[in-house]
Amino acid sequence: MRPFLTRGLLALGLALGLGLSAQARPDPARMNAGELAAFTLALPKGGELHNHVGGATFPEDLLAWAIEDGLCVDIQTLSLAPTCQASETLKPAAEVMGNDVLRSSFYDSLTTRHPGFRDRSGHDQFFSAFSRFGATRPQRDADILAGILNGLARQNTFYLEAMTTPQGFATRARGSQAGWKGGDLKAQKAALEALGLDDLVKAAMAGTDSLEQRTRAIMKCDTPTPEPRCAVTVRYLVQTIRVGPPEQTFAQIAMGVALVRKDPRWVGLQLVAPEDDPMALKNYDLHMAMFDLLTDHGRLAPAALHAGAAERAHRRGARGPCHGARAEILASMPPWQGGGAMIETVTFEQTTYAPPPGRFEAGTPHIEGVIGLAAAIDYVEFIGLDRIHAHEATLVRQAREALSGLNSIRLWGPEDSAGILSFTMQGVHPHDIGT
Repeated sequence: MRPFLTRGLLALGLALGLGLSAQARPDPARMNAGELAAFTLALPKGGELHNHVGGATFPEDLLAWAIEDGLCVDIQTLSLAPTCQASETLKPAAEVMGNDVLRSSFYDSLTTRHPGFRDRSGHDQFFSAFSRFGATRPQRDADILAGILNGLARQNTFYLEAMTTPQGFATRARGSQAGWKGGDLKAQKAALEALGLDDLVKAAMAGTDSLEQRTRAIMKCDTPTPEPRCAVTVRYLVQTIRVGPPEQTFAQIAMGVALVRKDPRWVGLQLVAPEDDPMALKNYDLHMAMFDLLTDHGRLAPAALHAGAAERAHRRGARGPCHGARAEILASMPPWQGGGAMIETVTFEQTTYAPPPGRFEAGTPHIEGVIGLAAAIDYVEFIGLDRIHAHEATLVRQAREALSGLNSIRLWGPEDSAGILSFTMQGVHPHDIGT
């Protein structure tokens, strides 16, 4: 049983054991801030199934690590520099930390918190940010993973599927060595098999071992006082880059399939990089055919697409073991796990499975979620929407009265705003106030 489900059942059992009746339900209106935080924090949140490890770190941490590692910041591009020879454009990270304006701009550069920053669209800002903090990795990969696990544990989330690119450069080089066979994917597979992938798979497994050992050391997991984040179960998804030459993408998918079959910590594949990149658009059907061949219609390794690519697959009828795959292919695929709602009928002679996509959703349905939703609705109705609104209005009125006496604060919006209070502080960027 997955840890987060275990904790959810324990929490439910505790509530039942206390024998709380409808009349004895907790009343948030009577809780102080600490009690309310503890009440909501204790609720289990499920699992994090799509986490880009390379982009999941706060800029404050990246800057702090840059100071420790002696890195510089390029103040023109607002990016981390792998080497630090101070100049007009390269400033030591510690100097950036001490400059309020420069530090705020640096944080803007690494996030999407400032819409239109440097006239970039949200799309361009997101995808270009990875190159601006890339100098932090790989030496900080364990710190990054430990930070992600800390955030999940604090939210009572105890399962993670982390997306990363094992042996990325070496695998793409192996694909280049095999060369492109003009779209004959069987010949492509044969050429790659002739070169072999075992060494890359072994190196990826060794890298995973090292990452987990260093991460556990940071979290003190093997000491008498392990941190709570040690309880988060971690599994990995192999990122394959869609914007390179096709022989490189093919090699990454092939290595990913081999790694998933060899190491149970690696549980699936994921295409990454901008879906609208010219190379991604040009080779979309080719990429789906690669997945189809190398995963044997999804039998050898699960695969997924981002929402935009999945929508394109649905419209174009593309092939592959992904959301949006052709119905006849999904219908021909056997389930990869059994039990629960994926079973249609059971007799002594045979078992039949539910039609796709239900046959690929093994396990007990999300019953506790439905029960929890019903309890939440009952809870809100028990308090009453009028009481909730009145309480929010009182809090907003008190907050406005308190802030209006501060000269540096300017209030915005109507005085009777429901639960929302907008203000600015003279001389301070709004995003810095929020962080």
